[in-house]
Amino acid sequence: MVLYELQFGGGPAGTRELYWRGSAAPCMGGGLSFRAGDTAAFDTYFNLFSHEKYAHLCGIGGFTLVLHGEGRFLVRFFWAHEGGEEEIAAFAFSDELSAPVDLSALPQQGFVYFSLEAQTEGRIFSGYAAAQPPCLREARIAVVICTYRRERFAEAAVQRFLEAAQIEPAWGERLHLYICDNAGTLRLPPSPLYTLLPGRNLGGSGGFARGMAAAAFSPDAAGGFSHILLMDDDVLCPFETLARTWRLISCLLPEHASATLGGGMLTLERPAVQYEAGGYYDGFHLASRGHGLHLAAREALLANERLPKANFAAWWYCCMEAGSVRAHGLPMPFFIKSDDIEYGIRCGEEIIFMSGIGVWHQDFSAKYSAALEYYIRRNELITSTLHFSARVTRPKFAMLYNVYKQLTLKRYDAAELILRAYEDFLKGPQFLLTADAQQLQREVAAACAPALSLAKIGERFPQLSLVQPPPAKRLPLPLRALLLIENFLPSFCFKKQPAALPEHDTPVAKAFLRRTAVLCSYGAGTGHICTLDTKRRAKLRRRACKLFFALLFRYKKVKKAYLAQAGELCSAAQWRRAEEGKTDAPPKR
Repeated sequence: MVLYELQFGGGPAGTRELYWRGSAAPCMGGGLSFRAGDTAAFDTYFNLFSHEKYAHLCGIGGFTLVLHGEGRFLVRFFWAHEGGEEEIAAFAFSDELSAPVDLSALPQQGFVYFSLEAQTEGRIFSGYAAAQPPCLREARIAVVICTYRRERFAEAAVQRFLEAAQIEPAWGERLHLYICDNAGTLRLPPSPLYTLLPGRNLGGSGGFARGMAAAAFSPDAAGGFSHILLMDDDVLCPFETLARTWRLISCLLPEHASATLGGGMLTLERPAVQYEAGGYYDGFHLASRGHGLHLAAREALLANERLPKANFAAWWYCCMEAGSVRAHGLPMPFFIKSDDIEYGIRCGEEIIFMSGIGVWHQDFSAKYSAALEYYIRRNELITSTLHFSARVTRPKFAMLYNVYKQLTLKRYDAAELILRAYEDFLKGPQFLLTADAQQLQREVAAACAPALSLAKIGERFPQLSLVQPPPAKRLPLPLRALLLIENFLPSFCFKKQPAALPEHDTPVAKAFLRRTAVLCSYGAGTGHICTLDTKRRAKLRRRACKLFFALLFRYKKVKKAYLAQAGELCSAAQWRRAEEGKTDAPPKR
């Protein structure tokens, strides 16, 4: 069985060393061109062999490297590990190679890769790694893509699939696309290879729920799909990533058959840098595994092979067993944000990440808005309420910290939305069961201050540098909390000189005791001028104090209600009501 095809490119500019290193040159139409003496090494993110994971997950103790080309070459195999590397095999070949490599005696750490040295002028057209796994089943994946008024992205994803199915028709049997159109504006010609699912705009949660329900619960789909793959519409995802996903889950051992396979995310802005390969949420802190690893470096690749445990895989690329969806239900009606976190924790399945299965996505800093604060805070609070104790989550103090942080940034619209998030949480599960998600989104969006272009901000503050700074070192949480004392200081304590800060993941220290904070979204080219307003600040402080005591006295009762109605919130029946626009209370059971 082919485990993966070698990749010689296909990513954005600046990603060559994610595919191969050396003096060989890329060819038009694919492959590599060599002069005599040229080399190419494949100790890279997309082409290394994760022997520890293949052995553990699939029972595979070796592989066969197959290469198609022309010319004479020397191929050498290496085991790379924390202490360096060791050569384990070498073969000379002309034009074609089929080299079996036994890895069963290797320690279970690091990874295996190969290098090529051309002894004559030549080319390598293609290649793959193959093995005979002890367990093999024919997986069938429902690929669910959620989109909203981004026809160009959805059409490109469909086109990639159609082209692959035309080259190899078997992919039309192995994969089926469900395109969930939350705007109802996408127009696609009929095809047996995909299904268009238009519906109300219920956010990413609703779009994915629609596709998951169609793949797992509809009469014509039940039992037909072994897995459901959730994927954002705007990721850059070569088809080989889907192919590797299908191949890996097809040869998982029975004890790993119910595992969820996540895709690592690399950023389009820094395309060799990993944003996340799994996340871990403990009810209070959210940690991205593998964040910031520069995957062109050997040390980063080794670290990526053994990341700490994750308890969720983000839905920019997440493949789960269909039986798990039927057992655990659909996502919570969160609209956007934290639905993947809650679902991963709820299911509690093993989560797998594999080098070479990853996508590129725009950095989230370019998409940030104050509206997200409402959804992030409300939904993380519901998630922690359902799955963690109040002692761990400390909701009262988390609310104060998050509100006071926004007050320190003088971002009062975000502070108001955080307060509304906690107030809506205290309304209990009935709020989620009866709220009109579309109307709520309009209200949340309307509460956000309008953005200005960085050019206009530069005209107003010509002395202020609006160039993106390097990432600031985060202060320890106690020190960050101490800085929030400025919210009780009078206006004469504040400096008139403005400070420019990144709007996403903002370092609070730079806004400390500044009358004006200019919050910049460098990727979007926009920003907000946030100015000290002591009257508005005092009003929001009083509201936060009132909310603190409401959480203190009502939290246990509200938590009990969420736990009692969690199954109803994520049921197929409730999602049908939401799709129909029903906002009356559901009937009692």
